[in-house]
Amino acid sequence: MSVQLILARNNLGTLVHIDDVPSGLACECYCPDCGARLEARKGSVNRHHFSHDQRDAKFQNCSYGPETELHLALKRLLQQKNESHHSYSIFIQ
Repeated sequence: MSVQLILARNNLGTLVHIDDVPSGLACECYCPDCGARLEARKGSVNRHHFSHDQRDAKFQNCSYGPETELHLALKRLLQQKNESHHSYSIFIQ
């Protein structure tokens, strides 16, 4: 099963969602795992996602997976909640 990346780090190191960046290499995004450059693929057929730039050799050692994606999504949510200065509860089952 292939994992589609929907979170990446921008050139400032901030976690960003695919919907919040411009298409293509103009997004200036990098893989949170291997650090390789990413391209934002935002076409009209497939779900929007990031794809490793095949010219960046770092992606060959990438171990990005579903657990990583969930971990990053939770970190992003917590960061947003923290910045809003609202109280919140987290329940783990």
